[in-house]
Amino acid sequence: MKMDRRCFLSFGIGASAGLTLSPLPWKLTDDLSIWTQMWPWTPVPPDGEVTCEKTICTDGCGIRVRKVDGRVVKVEGDEENPLCQGGLTPRAISAPQFLYGPTRIDSPRLRTGERGAGGWRSISWDEALEILAEKLIALRKAGTPHRAAFLTGPERGVVPELVRRFAASFGSPNCMRMPSARDACSLAMKLMQGIADAVPGYDLENADMVVSFGCGLLDGWGVPSYLMGLRSGWKEKGVRFVQVEPRLSRTAAKADQWIPVRPGTEALIALGMACVIIEKGLYDKGFVDSRAAGFEDGTDAGGKPVKGFKAIITERFQPSAVAGMTGADADAIEEAAVAFASAKRPVALYGRGKGETPGTLGEAMAVHALNALVGAVEAKGGVRAIDPRAILAPWPQLRLDETAAAGAARPRVDGTTGNISPPAGLANRLPDAVNKAPEPPLDLLLIYNANPVYSLPGAAATKAAFEKIPFIVSFASRMDETAAMADLLLPDDGPLETLRDIVAPPGVSVPYVGVSRPVVEKICDTRNTGDVVLALARMVGGVVGASFPWKSYEDCLNQSLGKWKKKIDETGYAMHTARGPASPASAFQTPDGKFRFSPSCFAREEGIFVAAEGDENAYPLLLISGETLRTADGGAMPSPFMMKILPDTALRGNLAVVSVNPKTGGKMGLGHECRASLDVPGDARGSVEVLVCFDPCVTPGTAVLPAGLGHAAGSEYVAGKGINLNALLTERMIDPVSGMNAAWGTRAMLTPIS
Repeated sequence: MKMDRRCFLSFGIGASAGLTLSPLPWKLTDDLSIWTQMWPWTPVPPDGEVTCEKTICTDGCGIRVRKVDGRVVKVEGDEENPLCQGGLTPRAISAPQFLYGPTRIDSPRLRTGERGAGGWRSISWDEALEILAEKLIALRKAGTPHRAAFLTGPERGVVPELVRRFAASFGSPNCMRMPSARDACSLAMKLMQGIADAVPGYDLENADMVVSFGCGLLDGWGVPSYLMGLRSGWKEKGVRFVQVEPRLSRTAAKADQWIPVRPGTEALIALGMACVIIEKGLYDKGFVDSRAAGFEDGTDAGGKPVKGFKAIITERFQPSAVAGMTGADADAIEEAAVAFASAKRPVALYGRGKGETPGTLGEAMAVHALNALVGAVEAKGGVRAIDPRAILAPWPQLRLDETAAAGAARPRVDGTTGNISPPAGLANRLPDAVNKAPEPPLDLLLIYNANPVYSLPGAAATKAAFEKIPFIVSFASRMDETAAMADLLLPDDGPLETLRDIVAPPGVSVPYVGVSRPVVEKICDTRNTGDVVLALARMVGGVVGASFPWKSYEDCLNQSLGKWKKKIDETGYAMHTARGPASPASAFQTPDGKFRFSPSCFAREEGIFVAAEGDENAYPLLLISGETLRTADGGAMPSPFMMKILPDTALRGNLAVVSVNPKTGGKMGLGHECRASLDVPGDARGSVEVLVCFDPCVTPGTAVLPAGLGHAAGSEYVAGKGINLNALLTERMIDPVSGMNAAWGTRAMLTPIS
């Protein structure tokens, strides 16, 4: 048979097609995979009894934990939990890696070498508690309890309350909480509604229009799985969703309308919308006239004329002016405003990214005022003030002795003074206060559930301040940057093995508390921090010991749950699902019982928007964080699993990826996937090498750096990968009105590396 070129090609194509369609190669592949699984060196989980238990994860989601002979092998979502409805976050899925990972601090440790050098000696709990108790008792005897400071994470709950109660009974005014956007929201509610230490609860289940000013509803803000479930049903219910932020995030991509803005200017859009609503007469006149104050012009206590909210907003925040300040389209602002005011149950949300990026008091007040304009404050489908402690039973009244009273009266080390300051203190000011003092203002610092060395802006300044504090105690369960700087480690229990309450997750419109109960036996010599606080109180004795009548943290938690304990024992959570509209007396606890528009806050631009530091010509870019569910919150360490699922547009090997708009990159001489030097203002911060990726979803003039990376501590899967944006930010970016941290980003320059 003669085979020419045509026949040969036909034969080859036919053979290839036959091989593809034949089941033989797929059968061989299957057999090969089965065969390789029989190799003796392939790890195989041991057989054993399979059990499954329910609990609550640290995100507030219900989970089902699958175990084999008592060892956790899998975490699944609990479909019966009303918040998650079977959904899970990457952090919840990572619970087994956090539990069994190599970075666990397996017992109390005492530093043996230079601070931060990694030299530790394992000690017993008795010795560890004795060391700390001696230092606490010495401060009380010397009459200097104010020289002890306490720092907790931003979360609410029984353990943070125990820490604050210990500080108060001990006599220290220096109890601080890590900054977050909730601080600005809480202070805004205090000034505008008269409710102290409340957080906003957004009734997203009943709203028919949602405008988010930077909140990453699908990127980790609030309870992620709960919000994903809500968003998936909005289209069927006809809910309109508008997202205002500088980049087309996952949240913005799923919105009905994205309003791109320059970084840091999100809340100015709220004031532009308010201007349109006022000028068109679309505001809720019933609410404004009868339940609000400060809308119209008036006089101060001395009889001097003062402008009201209406006059200030219409003079300063016309859509055209706001468009110039933000880069947004004026028509888009007007369209969103008309739709917002025309909706039956609109609500506006505030908080950048996951809600951890701090903001100004003016920003939070601008968004809250927009809600008030349309009557959405304390209304169905709107925003409500949630007291995180409302669902918990009150504790016995605290009594102070002379030492505690004298210490509490001393000036705070963070500079908090007056009614305008946040009740939680200003942790962002602690490093500056310590560094500027001729002598350390503190002798002792105790840190729970926080990683300030990583999380606070200006990491170099924070580290320098911690070097000056004589003795630092960390309750971290895993080694992080702050724990590495400590002198004494008192490790908390790990996930799935601890008893912990989760109170008022961000965004939930009703008081909610969940209890995470242990589902495995402890694998390390750790203790619940609540029990450690109680033990220390008993060792200090006197009025401090008497302030803690509970035998254990579990006793304290059970008493705190009160009438909700039975419900929580059955389901793992409790929530006020039947809460109705608040009465005027409870909704507005101001002296006149009315909502306050507080117009003076909007009379100055610097009270709303804090500009990034640096010369615009030398540093033409605005560098912000790109937050995603795939990275850890705050200063927490991500798991190896979370690092594995990061896309190559966030991390390439160990190199951080910075995303810029193609037009911006072209003007700066950058190329797609080119290496560049990233510089920010400030001599101490230097240059870092990054990989540049072009992304049309980023607004021109903006650069986006993935959040949650750049850890100096941790395992080989986490440490040294990417850049910590907080280390590039300045500690000097502060809200001039409240003194709170306002470091949403920084100016930057990208220079190609040839």
